[in-house]
Formats: sequence, structure tokens, C-alpha cells
Amino acid sequence: MDLIRQYIAQCVSIAANSLRLTTQQIEIIALLKEEIFSAPDLKESIKEMKKVTELSTLAIKLYNIIDYLEKSTIDFLKLSDLFREHSRNLIRDISNLLESTNPTNFKATIENIRNTLANETKTDKKNIFITLDIENETEKIKEKMILDDDNEDEEILIQEFETNVIGSIKIFDEFLERMGKGTFEYEELSYYTNLFSNYFTSSKRFGFDLISNMLLTVKSSLELIKNKKINIDKNLVIGMRACLIVVVAILRKKDVDISNFLKKAELLSKIISKKY
Repeated sequence: MDLIRQYIAQCVSIAANSLRLTTQQIEIIALLKEEIFSAPDLKESIKEMKKVTELSTLAIKLYNIIDYLEKSTIDFLKLSDLFREHSRNLIRDISNLLESTNPTNFKATIENIRNTLANETKTDKKNIFITLDIENETEKIKEKMILDDDNEDEEILIQEFETNVIGSIKIFDEFLERMGKGTFEYEELSYYTNLFSNYFTSSKRFGFDLISNMLLTVKSSLELIKNKKINIDKNLVIGMRACLIVVVAILRKKDVDISNFLKKAELLSKIISKKY
């Protein structure tokens, strides 16, 4: 019996049991546990999950738990306390996952991860890692721009872009909250920097000047945080959230006054520009 798989699966179960789950959400938990027990290489499978927006934060914590169990000397007298802590730390991320997907989409995601790992070659792992990370979000849009006929209806691509951005911002807003509290993982910075860099490129392609400026400010802020060139404080988080509120308001065509959010976003942009 693989004790690490048992440990991870029971952490997920305990965390999920603290939530009020619908029938569909119970099915998602069952699919997740099935992958935990049946994945040929659990650590690699979870590593791939970190590249999927809906799964990224949960996967990062699961990966860290596995890493801890593999590399640390376990004090069995304190194992119960450790297990409770690990389980409790998964509750929010499992809740976010359950709210952002359904059994059909989740099953397709797991299948894609399995296919990716099956096709991955050992000789070019670094290049494949980068390629898959990009493909997971906006690379599909870029491929259509390059490969499809110029006469193809660009409205479809724009709609896909808008849907992806709004969906990612909902999840990123939760990350901003954790970032303000200092309860985030370093790897999350790299993930979101790449994500918003891709969205920035796409928005420029579609001619969304104001949106691209907002996304650039968010991307640049994340880069500075990652490179430890700027400190995380309340004003930084407020400015980044203001940028995202402006983006969502424009994409959803909300008829509201966003001038205050624009001012906060512009102030952050000025601060960021001085750091480069």
C-alpha cells in the first residue's frame, strides 16, 4: 500500500467533508481521489495539475505535502497534528476548485494531464514544460491566429479571450487576498506572471489598449514581487485589484463609473515604472 497516496487522499477527504457538497461536487472529489490512487506517477501528475488554472493552488499544496513526506523525518508522535494541519490548509483551495469546474470538465482535464505525461519525452522535458504551461491557457488562441485563415471570424477568438481572462481573474482575486496575508506559494507568482503575460500579448493583438495597460501593470507587479524588487503591502494589492476590476468592467460592458479604480491603477502603474 502506497502510504503517501493514502495520506494525500485522506487529506482531500477530510478537507472536502468540512464543506457542503452537491452531488456533482462529490463526483469531482471522487475523480480527484481516483487520480491520486491510479496515477502512474502521482508527483508528476500533480506537477502537471499546477499548470491548470482551476487546479493550480490546490496542486501546489498537494505537491508540497508530498515533497515534505518524501524529504522530511516524520515525527509519528505528532503525525496526527500534521495531518490535521495539512487537511485544514486544503479546504479553501478545494472549495475554489469545486466552484470553478464540473465533473465533465474535470474529467477532461485529468485525461489531458494523463495524455500529456504519456507523450512527454525525457530528452526535452524543459522545453515541453514551457510549451505545455503556455498551451494550457492562451496558446490555443495564438495558434488559431497563426494557423487559421485570415478570413476566419475573429469574434470567436475575442470571445474565447474574454472568457479566459474573466475566469482567471476570479481565481486570481483569491490569490491576491492570500498574497496580502503572506499565505501564498512562490511558484504561484511564476504561474500568474506567465498567465498575465500571455493575456497582455493577446489583448494587444486585439487592440484592447486600456485592457492591455491594466494587464501589463499586473504582470509587471508580479515580476517585481517575484524578483524581490518591491514589497507586498496593502496599496500594492489594492492597485492590482483595481486593474482587474477595470478589465472585467470593460469586458462585461458594465455601465458603471470606474474612474476611482482607474486612478488607483494609474498610481500603481507609476510606482511600477519607477522600479524598472
